[in-house]
Amino acid sequence: MPDKKLYEPLQDRAPIRLFQLRSRKEGSYLQGRLLDSNLADCQAYEAISYVWGSEADKIALDCDGSQVLITQNLAAALRRIRLPEANRVLWIDSICVNQNDVLEKNHQVRLMSQIYRKASSMLIWLGEERERRRRIESLCFMTADDEVYIQIGGLGRCLLSLLKLRRGAGCKDPRDLLYSVLGAAADEMPIEPDYGRSFEYVYATSTAQIISTTGSLNIFNQLYGEIE
Repeated sequence: MPDKKLYEPLQDRAPIRLFQLRSRKEGSYLQGRLLDSNLADCQAYEAISYVWGSEADKIALDCDGSQVLITQNLAAALRRIRLPEANRVLWIDSICVNQNDVLEKNHQVRLMSQIYRKASSMLIWLGEERERRRRIESLCFMTADDEVYIQIGGLGRCLLSLLKLRRGAGCKDPRDLLYSVLGAAADEMPIEPDYGRSFEYVYATSTAQIISTTGSLNIFNQLYGEIE
């Protein structure tokens, strides 16, 4: 668990933290520091999208002299994108958000769509060779004309469509499967992130809110197929 001093309370209306990944010339092990920033006036950064992966055998990341434990999958991503000479400024949810602070997580999830839009680029890590190939294949679909496309992105899609795309994706917290796509959905649902509630409560109440808002039972298609 990171030192409590590592995560000072965020103060501004739209505050975020950025992570400066140190270059390879500064050492063989992963290291960096947190930068307090604000969405209204922040330096250029890149956002990383990745599957959290297994919680077993975590890797220690040196962050401002404190150890932050990250998954093997994220460690592999950071090693791959680490630059030889220059530092790299990133936004990474598991590092930039205090995962032990429920109120902060609730607030930061509401900002995620802005965080991704503000980023100078999006880095998508699909894993090492074998896992990357499997995930790419899972994103592909074939049209009636035998043309193959890959589903990428999500902005402009409705919430149910995004949830369908996320089905089967690895996630540390099952509530993140819902909360991570709220900001990207074209249709606004009256669902507020609340990590203080159990995932059973979150999914039950969110289902009820989606049905009430849309006046449709299409959400059950996710479980049982098309309802006639």
